[in-house]
Amino acid sequence: MKIAVTVDVENDLGFLDTHTGIDEGLPAIVRILEKYGVKGTFFVSGDSLPYLQKQGFLKDIEAAGHEIGSHGQRHTDYRQWEYCKIVSEVKQSKRALEDVLQKEIVGYRAPQFQMSAKYFRAIWECGFLYDSSLPDPKGISAARLLRKVHIDEELLALILQSDMKEFAIDSLPILKVPHGLLWINIVTLTAYKRLFSFLHKDFMMFYLHPFDVIRDKNRINLDIKRKLFYLKNGNNTESLLDNLISFWISKDVNFVRLGDTNNL
Repeated sequence: MKIAVTVDVENDLGFLDTHTGIDEGLPAIVRILEKYGVKGTFFVSGDSLPYLQKQGFLKDIEAAGHEIGSHGQRHTDYRQWEYCKIVSEVKQSKRALEDVLQKEIVGYRAPQFQMSAKYFRAIWECGFLYDSSLPDPKGISAARLLRKVHIDEELLALILQSDMKEFAIDSLPILKVPHGLLWINIVTLTAYKRLFSFLHKDFMMFYLHPFDVIRDKNRINLDIKRKLFYLKNGNNTESLLDNLISFWISKDVNFVRLGDTNNL
């Protein structure tokens, strides 16, 4: 089996103007991946780019051999925007990363997996080679339940029509929750190891955010729903990531970056 470890790099929770996740969580993730020799894909939000540059984090990610993709210009729901404005924002996010890194950015992930046919067409028009934004239509996820992400026939037809590759977000077998760090933390690593034996796939997507692995998340100004959620996802998530990768290696998993030629 191949697993792609993907990281959505953004300001805290995407919409705050604080950077605790970037300051504390991002170096921890890079350190753990380096410990095991794992190369991942980091989707970077445009509005976090100036801070990443100032702190030298973007160069650190690139120097470690990880792929960098776009996570949009800002952490917002683009689905209701006018098409021309979506295209402008997507182009801006791509160009900003390319100007800094001096290389082509080929991958895109929508903030909060909020995708639509119009949005997908805009990404395609902007010259990306792949997208990784669709939640499992049969799974249980915040994108589907809280953000009303609907994968309709128009969107699926457009994906087939395009020359872009779609790397959808996988769900765990039986429980059908997303294959993400905080969801696995809720399920527990013990249960995940048992569920892993039911996976009969050649490839799986895994995702996390730098904010996910910081300690004492409730020191950040959170609303009540997030406070309750992070009571469960407290201080053990960094070690969970370490243990997950160790477990995958014991199962002979191969780790891939989404932009690698053999995956497109």
